[in-house]
Amino acid sequence: METSYLLRRKFSAGHAHQPCGDRPHGHDYEVIVAVREFETTAAALLDENLAEINSRNLPEMLPGIPPTCAGIAGWLFERMRFTVSVVKVTVWQSGESGAEVIETDV
Repeated sequence: METSYLLRRKFSAGHAHQPCGDRPHGHDYEVIVAVREFETTAAALLDENLAEINSRNLPEMLPGIPPTCAGIAGWLFERMRFTVSVVKVTVWQSGESGAEVIETDV
């Protein structure tokens, strides 16, 4: 059995992306990051990364990354995985839909 520790945060950001429609609009997001070991570094790193995109236009802040739950989850996973023991990153959009990126042993 393996234990993970969870970090949960919320942020808001905007985009103009299908399937939401092409008009600029915003969403509230909830992020849950699972790490293998409780690390204060993980919480600080998550907060630092979310501060970069909070209340911002996602396509401007994350060029080349789809402004979707999957895109945000993948971006966070990649930004955190070399510093802390990330197992999974889940991102929910407006409490209606979400995506997750899970560590896999390759």
